[in-house]
Amino acid sequence: MKAKNNFLVKKNISIKDAILKLKETGMKCLIITDSKNRLLGTLTDGDMRDIIVKKIDLNKSINNFFNKNPKFIKKDNYSNEAAKKIFEKYRIETIPIINNNQVVDVVSWSDIFLKKNSLKNISVVIIAGGRGERLNPFTKVLPKPLVPVYEKTIIDFIIDQFKPYEINNFTFTLNYKANLIKTYLKNNIKKNNYFFYNEKNPLGTIGSLSLLNEKKISKNFFVTNCDILIKSDFKKIYDFHMKKNNDITIVTCFQKYKIPYGTCIIKKDGTLKSLIEKPETDHLINTGFYVMNKKILKFIPKNMRLDFNEFVQNLLIKKMKIGVYPIDMNSWTDVGTWSEYKKNINFSF
Repeated sequence: MKAKNNFLVKKNISIKDAILKLKETGMKCLIITDSKNRLLGTLTDGDMRDIIVKKIDLNKSINNFFNKNPKFIKKDNYSNEAAKKIFEKYRIETIPIINNNQVVDVVSWSDIFLKKNSLKNISVVIIAGGRGERLNPFTKVLPKPLVPVYEKTIIDFIIDQFKPYEINNFTFTLNYKANLIKTYLKNNIKKNNYFFYNEKNPLGTIGSLSLLNEKKISKNFFVTNCDILIKSDFKKIYDFHMKKNNDITIVTCFQKYKIPYGTCIIKKDGTLKSLIEKPETDHLINTGFYVMNKKILKFIPKNMRLDFNEFVQNLLIKKMKIGVYPIDMNSWTDVGTWSEYKKNINFSF
């Protein structure tokens, strides 16, 4: 089958246009060609994430950033087995198929190894033990997971996010008003496998994972806080985690922060170097959504308070591989504070 023209781009398009093209096609890779559709290289969504993290000007051409020595298969030599060997050896996203040097088709890693969209055997752990004090006085009555958003609760929306991927294995770590959450889930959301673990004392933002029974979760699994919602392709996030062989993948998003005052930059001698009016800064925000390999659970001490930032620092010291997967700033919402809850009540689900 001939490759669709919208997968093919020229080397002089901007990085910004390439990002839009990736979103438009739903592919994980763009194929760079000349005016006669002859293969010049490839540009993956992973390359795009590296560009974003390095804060490279998105108006620049992709010419200096795409892979100019791509792996490919000639049409006459193509077989699924040949493609599988290349994917396994080079851990790449996409292989162009060429005929007389022209791109005629594309085969992706997921075409060969994965059932499309399904994550049926993957577990989800929802950390839901907090007191939700930022949502007082609502949480004096209800635990945070049961706070209403339109006609459903927060926990409904979190679980529903995973439905398109056929996931039905959910684990909850609980503390505050745990019995109320259990009763709600058992009575209102059926057809799922639920496992519950109660903290005797608050264990911080990640310490409750020490309670898990490893036999009841998949080798790699999702973890989410119970006060955030993600609009993204979980399959792509999971595939990224697997292909990169990460121990943890942290889903992040860019946020711009504007300081509402003029900012003074000073020299070493204390005199003024410059005055910047209301500067804006970019930050990669931890969304509270992760993919983890369960081998990292052994580094979480039993029944001891541990926050995620401290945990990550410990893993970095131990040389564990931690990846970062950026998503669009409009694809994440935090409903854990009143200001954000009110602002994001119109978040499109």
